[in-house]
Amino acid sequence: MFKRIKIIIALFLLSYTTVVGQKTPSFTQYTYNTEIINPAFTGTRGNLQLGLGLQKRFSGIEGSPETGFFSVHSPLRNGLGFGFGVLYDKKGPLQLTSPFINSSYRIQTSRTGNLSFGIKTGLNFNRLDTGELVFDKPEDVNRNNIRNTIGLNFSSGLYYYTKDIEIGFAFVDLILNDDFENENGLVFTFRQKIILDNNFKLKPSTLIRYDKLNSFLIDLSLNLIYANDFDIGLSYRLKESVDFFFGFKINDLLRLSYNYGLGVSSSLTSQSKGTHGLSILLDVNRVYEYLR
Repeated sequence: MFKRIKIIIALFLLSYTTVVGQKTPSFTQYTYNTEIINPAFTGTRGNLQLGLGLQKRFSGIEGSPETGFFSVHSPLRNGLGFGFGVLYDKKGPLQLTSPFINSSYRIQTSRTGNLSFGIKTGLNFNRLDTGELVFDKPEDVNRNNIRNTIGLNFSSGLYYYTKDIEIGFAFVDLILNDDFENENGLVFTFRQKIILDNNFKLKPSTLIRYDKLNSFLIDLSLNLIYANDFDIGLSYRLKESVDFFFGFKINDLLRLSYNYGLGVSSSLTSQSKGTHGLSILLDVNRVYEYLR
C-alpha cells in the first residue's frame, strides 16, 4: 500500500515541474465545487453529483467580476473517479471559458482514511472584448497585439479525507500557452467536522492560495450545521471581504446555497451592492432511483 501512495505523490509532484500557469476563478464557497479547485476530489462523495453556480462580485458596478461553473463527477470501479464541466469567468473586457475533464484514483489508507490523486485537463478560451476598451486610434488594437487566445489547462491534486477531516493540496490551472496571465497557483484546503450533539456540528475550514502575481489569498470559514439539513456560517477573506452564507437541503435530491459578501478594503466597496452567489448541488444517482 505504501508503494502505491509513493507512486501517487511522485506523479503529483512531477506534474508541477512540467508546466506554467494561470489563476483559477475565485469563488467564496467551495463546498459545492471542490473538484474545480482540486481534481483529486472527483468521485470521493460516493455518488454521481451535478453542481451549478454563479457568483457576482461588486454587483452594481459595470464590468465587475462574475464567475460561473457547471460540473458533473462520479466514482467508478476500482478506486477511479471521473468528471467534467466548464468554468466561466468575466472581469471587465476579459472573458475566460474553460471546459475541462477530471480523473482521479483513490486508495484506502486506513479503516477510516482515504487518499486520492487527481488530474484536470482542459482548454482555456480567452476573449478580450475590444468594444469595452477606448483607444485614441482604431489601429491601436492591432498595434498592441490584442487578440483572443486558446490555452491548454492542466491541474493536479492530492486529497486526504476521513468522515471528520479533509485535507487537500493542489497545483491549479497550469497552462502551456496563454497570453493573458502567467500565474503558478498552489492551493491548500482544510476542513474539520466537530460534533456538538446529535443535531449540531461545527465545520471550520481554511483555504490558502499562493500565486506569483497575487501572492497569498487566505479564506477562513466557520459553518454551523443542523441535522445535515441546514447550515449557516461566516467567511473572512484576508484583507478583501466578509461573507455570510447559508445552505439547505430541499429534499434528498437537491441542495441550495447562497452567499452575500461585503468588501473590507477595496475602494469599490462603498459603490457596490456587495457580492452575491448561488450554488446548486444535485444527487443524480437518487434522481435515477426515483425515476425507475
